[in-house]
Amino acid sequence: MTLPDAESLARQLPSLPHVERVRALVRLARDHAADPTLGSLLDGLAAVSDYHARLVLAAARAIGDVERVRALSRSAVPGTDDLATRYLCLPLNQRRALEHRIRATRRTDMAAILLGLPLADADRARLLASADEPTARSLIADLGDLLPSLAPLARRHPGVVLDELARRLEGAAPVQRDRAWAWARTAYAPLAASLPGGIIALLLTAGPTRVIPDGLDPHLGRLLRHDPTAVGSLLARAPHDVGQRHLTTASARLVKSLHRALHLLAVPERIALARAGRDDDGRLAAILAALPPRDREEVLDGALDGVDTAHRHYSEALLEVLPRARRQREAQRMAALPEAASALDQLSLAGFLPPEQAILQAAPRLHALGAEERAQAWAALIGSAGRSRDADALTDVLLRLGALDHEQDAVRLVVARTLASIPLSVLASCPLTPLEGFTRSALRAQDASSATQWTLQGLAWALIDHAIATGGSPTAPARLLQAAVGDEPHLWHPPLTPGRALASTAVEALAKRLREESLAGECGLLLDLHSALGRRANGERLLDSLLVQALDSPVAADRQGAAVAWLADPATRGERVAELVRRDESFAALRPVTDAIATMRQDLVEILFLDRPLRGRFWHREHTYLALLPEGSHGWAPEHLASYASALRRRIDARATTRPERHRALTALARIPSTTVEDLRPWLDDGAPDTRASALEALAHLSDPEAALREIVHHAGQDWARTAFDGAMACAARLDPAMASKILTGAMSGPIRMSARKEALRILARLHRPADLPTLTGAAMARDTRPDVRLAAARAMIAWLDAPEAWTILAHVATEGRDAALALAATSPRHIADRHRLRYARLLLAAAREPELIAALGEWSDVLPDLPSLLEGIVRDGARAESAAAISAIAGHSALSADWSEHLAVLRRLARGAEPNAQAEADLPRLRRMESLAAAMIPDNGASLRWHRDHLEAMSALLEDIERDSRPLCAPWAGRLAATDWEDEAACLASLERLAGTVGDASLAGELAATAAAALERARRLRLLPESGLPVSTADALMRRQDAAGAALALAIVTTQGQALGWPEPWRNRLRELRGNGTGIIALLARRARTAAE
Repeated sequence: MTLPDAESLARQLPSLPHVERVRALVRLARDHAADPTLGSLLDGLAAVSDYHARLVLAAARAIGDVERVRALSRSAVPGTDDLATRYLCLPLNQRRALEHRIRATRRTDMAAILLGLPLADADRARLLASADEPTARSLIADLGDLLPSLAPLARRHPGVVLDELARRLEGAAPVQRDRAWAWARTAYAPLAASLPGGIIALLLTAGPTRVIPDGLDPHLGRLLRHDPTAVGSLLARAPHDVGQRHLTTASARLVKSLHRALHLLAVPERIALARAGRDDDGRLAAILAALPPRDREEVLDGALDGVDTAHRHYSEALLEVLPRARRQREAQRMAALPEAASALDQLSLAGFLPPEQAILQAAPRLHALGAEERAQAWAALIGSAGRSRDADALTDVLLRLGALDHEQDAVRLVVARTLASIPLSVLASCPLTPLEGFTRSALRAQDASSATQWTLQGLAWALIDHAIATGGSPTAPARLLQAAVGDEPHLWHPPLTPGRALASTAVEALAKRLREESLAGECGLLLDLHSALGRRANGERLLDSLLVQALDSPVAADRQGAAVAWLADPATRGERVAELVRRDESFAALRPVTDAIATMRQDLVEILFLDRPLRGRFWHREHTYLALLPEGSHGWAPEHLASYASALRRRIDARATTRPERHRALTALARIPSTTVEDLRPWLDDGAPDTRASALEALAHLSDPEAALREIVHHAGQDWARTAFDGAMACAARLDPAMASKILTGAMSGPIRMSARKEALRILARLHRPADLPTLTGAAMARDTRPDVRLAAARAMIAWLDAPEAWTILAHVATEGRDAALALAATSPRHIADRHRLRYARLLLAAAREPELIAALGEWSDVLPDLPSLLEGIVRDGARAESAAAISAIAGHSALSADWSEHLAVLRRLARGAEPNAQAEADLPRLRRMESLAAAMIPDNGASLRWHRDHLEAMSALLEDIERDSRPLCAPWAGRLAATDWEDEAACLASLERLAGTVGDASLAGELAATAAAALERARRLRLLPESGLPVSTADALMRRQDAAGAALALAIVTTQGQALGWPEPWRNRLRELRGNGTGIIALLARRARTAAE
């Protein structure tokens, strides 16, 4: 076969879809690779249009023509010799593509060259994932916070990310550790896969305040497999929601990876984990559910050892996972409790009893007056039989379902949901005929609900899937699915992802019903089934044949649904869409058909812009059909594009065209590669504001960004400049930065609206060309510059912090009032490289004294060690809002600081000097602010309380030393209690006795008891108490003091511990003793404590 010439080949291509064009050209190139005239043919074809050049590029790649590929490819990686020069000349969009290629090809030498260029810190940070390990290690401390995601870097250099995380955690306060772990969140997946031991080691030595950070839950299973003992201890110390799935059902489960790996824990580790969650039934149920059933009772007994459970009421989720005998015993015990005496509670518990006992309690209530009670009785009968796993017992219950024929739907829904909760292995072993009868009856009822139908269909799907998975016969479950479809057929999506066997079984089960409906001209069930099966419906011959018949349905909605379903299979979509428009060309007016033609059958695109109305049943308008494609026309031949552009112009100018249609048509016209600014000129100069605005927005989509940007800046001085400049960044990102800069700086030298000037400054800053720095500086420092423009220039300078001019501008703007200061304070430390943070924070300190600005300084505490002394004057003398913000900032600083000397000095100085006392204008302002600051400095998480224990002790001592008239009386108590080491019995008693010794006034005993009780409750919530709680001996020692303060502290311990442990006898005895205390307030509070419901 001889080679055709380029002109004849170009004429042949439009008759083929784009994919076939590529295949034909690649086949031609391969067959004639040795022909010397092939090169001239390819060059001639590439010269026809940009589209033909892309076809030639694909053929050149196929035959390994490197030179032609390099000549035609716009994203070819340049050599290292001219990389720096070419990179700086590349548009921003192409820079991203080049960076991706460099990372994909692991060209670390090129990444090193790019990192040496004068780029913005955010751009340099993005290159870290492409650099070699030493380079990434040297820069991550400075640029690590600017990375949008650590995942690429962690996949490439996991050790670098792990070492940086370790550096940030070393010696850090708990709040700082939380920030460090949050920084590494996007790297958890690659780190857990490659360095699980390193992650576990850091969690053990410097974990976050919640022990296990947010975002690590999906990877806990991998970590547990690596080191079960260590991860088990971490889980035991973590909050109860760690590793927990958040479900809307009553069941409680751990995340999948953890659920599957929890069995690796040894028995003592399982018990320790269960003991940590024993107060949370959901957590305890999730832990037990992840263990083999034979081990659950041993773990439960170990978890509840030492706890009086005689009056404990277990949740249904916990009862579900208990072994059968234990579950039945616990249900019998709970049924005897006074709080479970109501009929509904008794029926709820009857579902966990043996079937013979459940029948005795539930059968008499099957005909109760209340529907809720009847539903609960049925749930008890079915649930008890299902949990017994006795097929005979369950069969007896199923035979009773006929009594529900005349029941309310609310009751039938509860029955359906209870049946769906039975283990499939048990239900499948019973005859399903009674269940099929119940299903038909339930769906024929006048009050049948979609919820009942959805539940029954889900049960049928699950039974079919179970039968297929176990090798059983799916015949009976298939009949159940037929019944669940209902007389007015409707099929919901199944609650599982159908496999091929399940899909085939469902089609076979419903085949007769589908054919009957098809003969009757209905296809609702067909479309429902096709949607429910998803991609598994592709290739099912029966469904395909019925869909073809449905294409001729008299109902337009059915025809449309059938067409969409028939095109669902990507493998046959191109062929079938051609068949659709052959049968009825008006199918092309449907959006899925339009998209399929535009993307897969470029040889048929002429139907999308015919010069006459479409013929068929879907198009009833007099005007022609025109597809307005939102994503453009890719793979179209140039002649088709020209015709499409002409059709778009006609539609834009048509009087009947609506405003949204005109906007979409202008956008589609601009997306055509051959469209120029002059093609849009009629509408750019249109007098109608809406049309002009649409044309200006369309400029950003032109293939010539330079011409588009020049046109945009041409409108810079007009009233619609803001609309025009909305697309300026999109154009500049596709241009050589030097050219974009030249156009924008030229526009700024002439008449220009303020909104356009601000946008131009932002774009110049984003281009990051050193040559533009004088322009930015001049715009910010000129005397006649408006404040909002100066502020925009200053914000743009944040990308230029290595330049001295940037700091001059920022310092100037920071003193220009509230709005400027707040705008600068909106910049987070995470948006600035580490080397610039201290200087930027000092800049904020010099700005206006606004509460919002003062509060923002708390974010910069890491780099401002002297922040407390800097804000002291505002705390003392500032307005109320300013003082509150300063207190919050100092408290936030104390949470990060390893040295509280500055903070304590501020507290000490606040107590000095006289101040107004009960005056009309002020009343002890410094005292109240000192009390607020001391209270704010007490952390509210366990890790921080442990870490700051010495600091809190020092603060309490300081407050106790202040003269009585100059300090709040109760302030030292909270600090002393927060500093108490509750887990060390001797240290705890010493701290409490020291506190009691400082309270000599018996009238303060009530306040002390309330403060101590709140501190104990917080310690319990933060899990700072010993596992068994405070010992009785601690309360005894305080009671032996024979003073009001000791009795108050003892009362707080007795009431808190007694209530937590269910009031065992030792704690009851201490409460009785305190009720006879000689201090009246102690006796009164002790009598108010309740040890029983009555």
